Amino acid sequence: MHDLVHDLARSVLGSKSICASDNVSDEIRQARYMSLKSVGDESCAISKEAAKYVRVLLFEGKVFHDMLLDFKSLHVLILKGKDVEELPISIGKLIHLRFVDISYTRIEYLPDPIEKLYYLQTLIVDEAYFKKLPNTLKALGRERGRTIVELGSLKNLKGTLEIHNLEEVCDKEDAKSAHLFQKPNIFKLKFTWSELREGEINDENVLEGLQPHSNLKSLEIDGFKGRNFPLWILKMVVHDDLEGWWIGLNHLREIRLTHCKECDKIPMLGHLPHLKRLYLHDLTNVRSIDSSFYGIGSYSTPSSSSNGVQR
Repeated sequence: MHDLVHDLARSVLGSKSICASDNVSDEIRQARYMSLKSVGDESCAISKEAAKYVRVLLFEGKVFHDMLLDFKSLHVLILKGKDVEELPISIGKLIHLRFVDISYTRIEYLPDPIEKLYYLQTLIVDEAYFKKLPNTLKALGRERGRTIVELGSLKNLKGTLEIHNLEEVCDKEDAKSAHLFQKPNIFKLKFTWSELREGEINDENVLEGLQPHSNLKSLEIDGFKGRNFPLWILKMVVHDDLEGWWIGLNHLREIRLTHCKECDKIPMLGHLPHLKRLYLHDLTNVRSIDSSFYGIGSYSTPSSSSNGVQR
């Protein structure tokens, strides 16, 4: 993904790209997208007035201690250069940052102030060099059954969330600690288990604990090895523990179930009024689809406009 981001940044920047040796002209004083390159130990001479308008910054070369402080409205930061070995602690003051890409650097650690970036949604690093996240930003899935807890404190997550290597989560309680049910602004979820794995299979318990908010619009499950989907999947409803009732996932528009080879039953989908896309692939244990697939009572068949079923 970061290659696409770099290509997009370069195509958008166009003539707004300057180097440290350039003179900053009036033409870029209010540029929103900027590409900078430092030369040796010379920092880029960008005025505070010009820096405060920049939203996307692609920077190549050594990052000096205070040079980022003037980019107060920055949303996207992309750093590049094999001589870049650390992030200045001043990055913690760029409170509007949503996207940080340091995958083309030799940065091994992140400074602790990065925990203050409450709106940060994407962080891309080079695993060949990167060694450790700050204690407050633990990598999900690196230690068995522990780090998914860190999702619980990220209350402002929105849009798309993908959780991979779910075989690393111990049980239902660990999964519940992610508090997905309390994240109403996540509209697309993808749950993935690794294909090649050994040992105890606890997929059913883990998936049971990953109930989303009822606002969910897209759900994808890949590599689930449980024999039975949990109740919230089978009936496409989630349980509100505080109120004590079940809520239908009536906003769902897309469902994708792939490589769930042990399951022998497809979830009930007939009561989902907005379902448009259904994709089923490699559900080799499913031999037939009975009437429960269409729901109960007077519920109608989902208004699917694009269906795919592959064995």
